[in-house]
Amino acid sequence: MSQKTKMTNHEQGFRPSHFAALEACVHHEQKEAAPAAQNGIEFHSQIAKLLCGGIAEKTDALNWAVELVHDYVKTGWNALYVEKEITLAGPDGNTMTTGTLDMVLEKDRHFLIIDWKTGENPRDYSAQMAGYIMALEELHMEAESTRALVAYVDLKQTVDHTQSYPAAAGRVSKLHKKWKVRENEPYTINPYCDWCSLRSVCPAWREQADYALASVNVIGSPEHLAQTKIDHLKSTPPDLEKFCIAYERLKALVEEDWKLKSALKDHMETGYKAEHFTLINVKDKEVREETIDPEQYLRHVVKQLGTMKAAGAIKIDAAKASELWAATMGTKPFPVSTKTILSTKSGYSYIRAKK
Repeated sequence: MSQKTKMTNHEQGFRPSHFAALEACVHHEQKEAAPAAQNGIEFHSQIAKLLCGGIAEKTDALNWAVELVHDYVKTGWNALYVEKEITLAGPDGNTMTTGTLDMVLEKDRHFLIIDWKTGENPRDYSAQMAGYIMALEELHMEAESTRALVAYVDLKQTVDHTQSYPAAAGRVSKLHKKWKVRENEPYTINPYCDWCSLRSVCPAWREQADYALASVNVIGSPEHLAQTKIDHLKSTPPDLEKFCIAYERLKALVEEDWKLKSALKDHMETGYKAEHFTLINVKDKEVREETIDPEQYLRHVVKQLGTMKAAGAIKIDAAKASELWAATMGTKPFPVSTKTILSTKSGYSYIRAKK
């Protein structure tokens, strides 16, 4: 009889990229990669190719990232690692987890970690960088210093998350100890809940749902008591906020996690006649858009109007471009042809409660 292979800490979710979420709630379990995360995975693949001398289709984000590295190289930094697998070991020498350093540069025993991030919503990645600093300094005992930069390639900006080795190692070890006995730790609601696969069964979220329902039950008591409760909520901001956020979390569980409203819509689309909901079907819609070839516009219009006047239509708004031309050139024919693009906006359906 074959024995079941024990999962590693990394496979169970204890990995540097999850450290921030685990610090917020040690029970966090990351959802499967969403489309936005897939964009990040693709970017990492492309930038690794470019930095290793390969060929990749250039984008603004890739160009900025490559230029960032080149700026350091110009000042004497050497590209040491690209996509370097590292191990984070505990005080006893046993492996806590593993991770990947996107980019490491070195100069006179000083090290620089660059971690690429896509998207336009910066978050606190200092916990992740603590893991990387710890691992790199243990790999390179000769290091005199280690910096850690998070590079937001879509925003074209960097954030420094440098920490001393003792602080970084202590932070990771503390989190690891807490994670190993997480069954004794409370569940907490935090900004990373949207990416947690446990939200639908999370005790903290269920507590909020129960609170919202209980509050509604109180409000639904005899009329004079109900109005007293409502007036109290309206005039007491802390209690009002507590109720409203609990209501929003209950709504998120019902609609996003448990998908109960979606299930009712599916039944209505297959013939169920709902008493309290109406099924709304939005049909496909043809979208008509006039556009101009950018190259022709630059060649024939900007040349005669001048860039300052033509700047008002730089997005190549067909109507605006024609208007600017006529205002300046009078009855002289517009030198660029306008074409109409037809597209279809897909229809959809939803259900709406009857008031």
